[in-house]
Amino acid sequence: MRRATLAAMALLALGGPVGGPVAAAQVATPSGTYTGTYRCGQGMTALSLSIRAAQDGSLSALFYFHAAAGNPGVPKGCFDMHGQWDARTGAVSLQAGAWLLRPPNYVTVDLQGHLTKGFLGGTVIGPGCTDFSLQADDSPPAPPAECTSGHRTGGFI
Repeated sequence: MRRATLAAMALLALGGPVGGPVAAAQVATPSGTYTGTYRCGQGMTALSLSIRAAQDGSLSALFYFHAAAGNPGVPKGCFDMHGQWDARTGAVSLQAGAWLLRPPNYVTVDLQGHLTKGFLGGTVIGPGCTDFSLQADDSPPAPPAECTSGHRTGGFI
């Protein structure tokens, strides 16, 4: 009896009902803008990622990077992304598309991560890259006009 009570308390602490599934992602949609940082060969870099989700789980996004406070030498740049998300688990997969504003010697990257309760983080897939950490932001920095006027997936910012 004591073991059953402890198991039920553990499930409730994790946010799931006794005898039912635990809701992993608890996110209605990943649509919105997330800001934070990512790490690649150029060092810590500020990132604003604007995502639009379709009901079928497909995603389109704008990846806009610029200098972080501790790394002022990073130029501004942006490119389109596309991918998928799983509403049940919060898994997000984004692949790079076309450059909209490309600084010299920069390459696009892909993102594999997890979204939960306004936070998006995971792995940056690219040369010399490691991780990214973002949170939902209602007042993101405005990207350069080249990033928004040429954006193929439209109307993010």
